[in-house]
Amino acid sequence: MPIPNISKYQENAIHDLLNILGYPHARGTLNRDFLTNPGMKKVIAYIEFYGLHRNVKKKTMEVSNDAFCSSLATKGNLYVVRFDNRDIGLSSYYDHLGAPNLLRSILKKTFCFCCGPPSSPYSLSDMADDVFGLMDHLSISKAHLAGASMGGMIAQTCAIDRPERVLSLCSIMSTTGQSFLPRADSSLLGVIFAKPKKGSTREETAENLHKHFHKILKALMNPVPPEDTLAQYIETTVKRSYHPEGGARQLAAILNQVDRRPELGKLKMPCLVVHGRGDRLVKWQHGTATAKAIGQRCNTLFIDFMGHSLPRQHFGVIVDAIVANVARAEDVDVDADADAVGVDDLHVKMD
Repeated sequence: MPIPNISKYQENAIHDLLNILGYPHARGTLNRDFLTNPGMKKVIAYIEFYGLHRNVKKKTMEVSNDAFCSSLATKGNLYVVRFDNRDIGLSSYYDHLGAPNLLRSILKKTFCFCCGPPSSPYSLSDMADDVFGLMDHLSISKAHLAGASMGGMIAQTCAIDRPERVLSLCSIMSTTGQSFLPRADSSLLGVIFAKPKKGSTREETAENLHKHFHKILKALMNPVPPEDTLAQYIETTVKRSYHPEGGARQLAAILNQVDRRPELGKLKMPCLVVHGRGDRLVKWQHGTATAKAIGQRCNTLFIDFMGHSLPRQHFGVIVDAIVANVARAEDVDVDADADAVGVDDLHVKMD
């Protein structure tokens, strides 16, 4: 079936899907039988980190989330829909909206929180609408949602804004948008917000950019993957797309987020919170706060020492938890109280 007339963002998102795994598709056309046949697989949409777009090189699978999504599709018998968020990767850029004043936004978020959230070119609700827009054009009426970091905030917003379309929710290393939770390590923020040095030649500039991302990833990840794997991931990611202006606008949307706790408490679908206790960017207390806000319908998985990443060694336990959460949505009447476990009931300790 030809894809109807849609926006450039939605067209690129459809054409650039990282697999509706297990089913062939071609640029410009999409066979939708897998979505309308009730005997086919369930659909789960995975929403990426802030500033991160998908990377499909096999050599980088240990660092990127491709292997994670493949494992989720295989083990859970799911079709995984994954796409570039707006303003990064091969999706549409919003450069016409201009560059946000991030310093002003950070100061207002930190010290003037009583005045309301800082302004941003677009919001997390707009990015949630992107998810639903993509679902519409893929003829997906309902889906399970999983999102990591900013993706978790978007997934939460989707569940709040259109709960009738979200079968289950998995929020990974994310937060509620509330103030007074532990902040990221200042040393880590210094690494993230440092600007890569400009070189005198194109090659020198590229090398400095590589070093910049290398420092960021090593600061975020725990455990840190092998150096050659990390280097290959950075090279292929930057080569595919490098758009820091888009990342800045995404960060402005994060700073603009509201406290979602009151609305999270109204969710009826099965929920799962996954968080690493070694996360220096979005600390594990944010995961605890998210689970507490959702209440008894939320299961939790906390993993000792895991940083702000999805290490391959933890794929098994994380995928198992997500698949179990999907199964809860299939087996439990969403209008009835579902059995759930409390915080730390699923707790992975590392020796």
